[in-house]
Amino acid sequence: GNLYVINASGAAGVFVETPSNTDGGIYFRDTSNTGAVTYQHSDDSMRFRVNSTEKARITSAGNVGIGTSSPKGLLHSHISAGARNDFSTAADGLIIEKGGDTGISIDPGSSGRAAIFFPNESNHSIASITHNNSDGEFRLRGEDHIILATNANSERMRIDSSGNVGIGTATPTSLLELASHRNAETDKFSASNYHLHLRNTENDNGEAIGISFAITSDETAVGAAILH
Repeated sequence: GNLYVINASGAAGVFVETPSNTDGGIYFRDTSNTGAVTYQHSDDSMRFRVNSTEKARITSAGNVGIGTSSPKGLLHSHISAGARNDFSTAADGLIIEKGGDTGISIDPGSSGRAAIFFPNESNHSIASITHNNSDGEFRLRGEDHIILATNANSERMRIDSSGNVGIGTATPTSLLELASHRNAETDKFSASNYHLHLRNTENDNGEAIGISFAITSDETAVGAAILH
């Protein structure tokens, strides 16, 4: 049969009251499977059960766990155990955990643009990561500068707000600046001692490697060159 709760002049509801160490809920079952929405008073969590198994939980702190009963962030999707069981509080708004390949898919259709925006108080997209399916463009945008870092977050390369690229320096003064303590005099025949190494992968003495120079709007013209 059906249960109706009607109040024509205001709010209406159904109250399920149980002792503080038990749960109360609404259950949906047939002869073999049970679904349920329950509230556990002992830890003040709301639990969602499908096919007789808990699938999601909202904790007393408001964290949502999918596949986990102890979410470590605001939304924690647990597919299987990952590398660790704790996560940085600086990046716990969304946690996706799996002991294998996983990720986030954004599908904007054949001609749309997929985007992740980073807003501030004055701009809804002060920085962004986008991919345009119509022309294949992948764009990484920073409002002031972009840093690439490795090995304990050590800065390796920077593109500043003027478009200058610095490798080994945070303050490039030219379009491309390479800064290093490497010393070619240590061993002139070791590429690791040079700031810049140009290499032709063909083992052919008849070929050359070079740097070209031009002052022209023609992208393919060469005015002068250094060849080796």
